[in-house]
Amino acid sequence: MNAGWMGVYGAVWGSFAVLVGVRIPQGQSMVRPPSHCDGCGRALNWHELIPVLSWVLVRGRCRTCGARIPFWYPAIELGAGLAFALAWVQWHWGWGFWLAVWASGVLAALSAADLRYHRLPDLLVWSGVVGVAAVRLFYRPLPWWSYLVATLAGMGLLALLRVASRGGMGLGDVKLFAMIGLLTGLSGMLLTLILASVMGSLAGLAAATTGRLAPDHRIPFGPAVAVAAMGVYLYATPWIGRYWGIH
Repeated sequence: MNAGWMGVYGAVWGSFAVLVGVRIPQGQSMVRPPSHCDGCGRALNWHELIPVLSWVLVRGRCRTCGARIPFWYPAIELGAGLAFALAWVQWHWGWGFWLAVWASGVLAALSAADLRYHRLPDLLVWSGVVGVAAVRLFYRPLPWWSYLVATLAGMGLLALLRVASRGGMGLGDVKLFAMIGLLTGLSGMLLTLILASVMGSLAGLAAATTGRLAPDHRIPFGPAVAVAAMGVYLYATPWIGRYWGIH
């Protein structure tokens, strides 16, 4: 196994995560109906379901009705593929890799849900929290208290931001930081929050500048958190762990 093939598997995992993120908020089955165009309802053929490549070949539009396929579909698939490849290089089959698999899948699904519906479903958020917490019972590169404090502090900080923004930040973002704290530890959680805030601000500025942001519209924060958290988990937390002398 090499990082390239692991990236391919990650893209497939990301494609499934997008399906979960789009269907779970609507209470739909993962099996029925089969994958289809949101515009005309036509069932997609197998060659239209190849992660990233299919979107490129059809130029981001349905072959039948011409409905636009959001760019974030292949972007999430690429992101999951990159996470798999980098995690494989870092840990191979170690617990750090499997934690990256779970976290990337949940965060990819949450990103899809937030981009599509502007909400982070509790089922996905708490699935992420429980899964990461289960691994942290026996795999902790950082001191145990770092994860506990990060979870409580992360939710507390986001709750304060929610109050300060007068509801501009969703409650789902507050709950999401329970997972982020368990995933990255205290220092990593703070770094994730800073990076996600910068990315969210830049995205909002770009959207407002190009006229794509309505006055009553908000920029989904979940995707920025997902990108920042995986980046911090893959690169920052190993260095923090070395600082604490834990290997």
